[in-house]
Amino acid sequence: MVVAPTVAYDFPHPTNVSFNGRAVRMMGHVTMSNLLRREHIHLKLGRLLDVSGGVISSAENLPVVKINGVDAQSTTTLKSGDVIEFHNGQDVTEPSETEYLREGSGNPQFLLGTAAITLKHGLDSGITVPLTSKPVPGPKAVALTFDDGPNPGYTERVLDVLKSKHVHATFFVVGRMANAYPDLVKRELKEGNLVGDHSWSHPMLAHRSDASARDELQHTRDLLRKLGATVTVFRPPYGSYTRSTVSIASSLGLRTVVWSADPSDYRRPPVGTIVARVMSQVRPGTIILMHDGGGDRSNTIAALPIIIDNLRKQGYSFETLS
Repeated sequence: MVVAPTVAYDFPHPTNVSFNGRAVRMMGHVTMSNLLRREHIHLKLGRLLDVSGGVISSAENLPVVKINGVDAQSTTTLKSGDVIEFHNGQDVTEPSETEYLREGSGNPQFLLGTAAITLKHGLDSGITVPLTSKPVPGPKAVALTFDDGPNPGYTERVLDVLKSKHVHATFFVVGRMANAYPDLVKRELKEGNLVGDHSWSHPMLAHRSDASARDELQHTRDLLRKLGATVTVFRPPYGSYTRSTVSIASSLGLRTVVWSADPSDYRRPPVGTIVARVMSQVRPGTIILMHDGGGDRSNTIAALPIIIDNLRKQGYSFETLS
């Protein structure tokens, strides 16, 4: 009689852990990274956002990884009974102040008329976001403004729409773009539009020294004057400014102009979205922000005649920021 040898099989033992309050069972040697892969979780850093939703820092908050209340790493080996807490890094918005301006048409300017406006001002970025405004007494007027040009292939098409609709607008031009495409600036002026200063290189001016900010504004202003513009207005890129920025602009003969309606067309939403956002934000005295520069502006151009027609149907006229 032949007796078969006994074979001992060493089966892996299960690892039973609590993961964010839920029981999880895994087999064999298990690390934190094994568990995250099993749960289809990708590590993400929390971002610091400005008050307009833009990213100031992409790595503001790290993920929270704790085992039994102690900070752990992805290579940490797990044992049965471990209690694991995991949360990806959370986005946070910069600290801000809310400000109420009794004179929205002051300096900085947010409205065409004298009504008040409530603002949120980011303390890290210097970005200011209009929240609510009261309708301006008097005639129903708005200002169309376009930023970041001139932009070949798009600025011309914006001008074509304005000309066909017999509307004038204000173009806040970037100095280096005006230097590259002076004929587009000259056309803006020739067709009765106002041209304003939008800095030379489009920086976040709240983060610049006074000397750098002055150079950005003065360099652009002087170029635009050579191209035939009477430059009286300045718009800070991203709406980022400080009291010092406004003071520097004033010393150069420039009134700081922000806006009171922003459809975020720079993100290229659908045409209907741009139209709906403008129409929902418009009040008498609104300064509308749109873009002819900074990339493909086809949706803005398609939305523009619809916006103009809709505003006219509601009794609005159009002004420049003289």
